[in-house]
Amino acid sequence: MKSIHVWSGLILLGWLMGSQALASLWPGTVLVYSDGTAYRLQGEEGQGRIWQDQRLRTERRSTNPLLPPLESKGLDGTVRYRHRLVEGTPGRLLRAASGTTGEFVMDRTDRRGNRERRNYQCTALGETRKAIAGRTERVRRFRCERYKVHHKLWTRKVLETRLIEWSPRLGVTTRLERETRKSHRVRELIGILSPQAYRYQRVVGLLKSATGQKRKAQ
Repeated sequence: MKSIHVWSGLILLGWLMGSQALASLWPGTVLVYSDGTAYRLQGEEGQGRIWQDQRLRTERRSTNPLLPPLESKGLDGTVRYRHRLVEGTPGRLLRAASGTTGEFVMDRTDRRGNRERRNYQCTALGETRKAIAGRTERVRRFRCERYKVHHKLWTRKVLETRLIEWSPRLGVTTRLERETRKSHRVRELIGILSPQAYRYQRVVGLLKSATGQKRKAQ
């Protein structure tokens, strides 16, 4: 199990949040995931949010879960990479009927200034309800592929597949299954902690419970 360094001043959220997605999480709220990662909400910026992980790296993420992080910074504040939407309207998929497909293109720039165009195709898979951190939530599901096009043969090569579950009320991804040629990873939201007080043992308990359930499933 990965060690988790969660910030002081946090307790398990009692889900006494507002009904709007953007207003449903307060700055200082921490999300705990089944893979041992934790993210603290630092604040909102335009149509996005700023998150800090347990390694003190920060990410600026769009409110659209289909997009990759818009910006990532290291512990020293150095930009690791940026993404910018240059083609397409992925926002239309968030309320689209099941089976609706859309494509968009992101421009990715790394810390050395190298730029790369990244192509995505996402499909809305409909809506369902799931128990998340002790509460039944309405979630929307999507399937996204990142691909590149062979410039001579004009064929597609899929580089990454993501299955996404997203809560419109909370405005966060509640489950992400990511597969590449080299790896297959799944992470689920297992805890939400408010900015009031901190109980490290509660975080440890959440992770142990998730690990135990995973072993039983296997």
